[in-house]
Amino acid sequence: MSGKLNTKKYVVGVDLGGTTVSIALFNRNLDMKKHVVVPTEAAKGIDYILTKISKCISGLIEEEQIIKSDLSGIGFGSPGPLNTDKGIVFSSPNLKGWKNVPVKKLMEKKTGIPVYLENDANAAALGEWRKGSGKGVKNMLFVTLGTGVGGGLVLNGRLFHGKNDAAGEIGHVVLFPDGIKCNCGNHGCIEMYSSATGIVRRTKEALKTGIKSTLSQHDANFTSKDVHQAALKRDKLACRIMEDTGKYLGIVFSSISHLLDLDMIVIGGNVSNAGKMLLDPIRKEFLLRTMYPARNVKIAKASLGPDAGVIGAACTVLERLGK
Repeated sequence: MSGKLNTKKYVVGVDLGGTTVSIALFNRNLDMKKHVVVPTEAAKGIDYILTKISKCISGLIEEEQIIKSDLSGIGFGSPGPLNTDKGIVFSSPNLKGWKNVPVKKLMEKKTGIPVYLENDANAAALGEWRKGSGKGVKNMLFVTLGTGVGGGLVLNGRLFHGKNDAAGEIGHVVLFPDGIKCNCGNHGCIEMYSSATGIVRRTKEALKTGIKSTLSQHDANFTSKDVHQAALKRDKLACRIMEDTGKYLGIVFSSISHLLDLDMIVIGGNVSNAGKMLLDPIRKEFLLRTMYPARNVKIAKASLGPDAGVIGAACTVLERLGK
């Protein structure tokens, strides 16, 4: 590509994680032009991380032979809690020393480009809504099932933040009032049962009771993927764990659908790779517990995979600019 391009034709997405940072350049149609993934190296501190990100952005736009004025902005997806208007990350458990970090101000100083901060789960929701499984719907819940359970809401065609930028925290919807204590301080949150961590914990607890399972042959560090693989081989315990995981999610999804009258629920994260083994029990339980017309909610697997966050971060720029 050569020559000066049309002004304001491009956006940058940044998806900041505890292990890696995904950075990509997009055109205004949200087609990815260049993409890099670099280690976060969180222990090296805030300035090191943000300087590395700014250098990567400079490299991307230089490779495409564009200038800063060609960019509408940088969408920056970060773990929260945070304030999107002020551009401040209040804290992040996986990023050492991140307390009240003015990400917007610091990144704009380093890059000279407008920066729009967004919660990483909300960014992924935007990505799936604009470019993924939720494209074309007005009301969507996005749920990511990984180490924890996160989420984002699109209502009436706009990302919904709530008063404190805390909307969509589905992981802390209570499933069992007297259940396991969650890291948030409450008891019985869905995150403690249907996250990857919850799946492993429930499996280990069952094995301690003496239930026979091929999973007892694994070392103590087996993962939710191992549980899924065992279920595919008809291991009875693994099948029950996966069935219950979907059942718990179906119960929560039913309640949320009655409240919000959604068009669609999109499920992403590593646990969603279980596919039908997870989706079928979700849908079964959802239909058992849901009144018409909420029964018409479509429940689908996310389609953008690990790129949902960086695509959604780029979407954040267009969202804030009303595009």
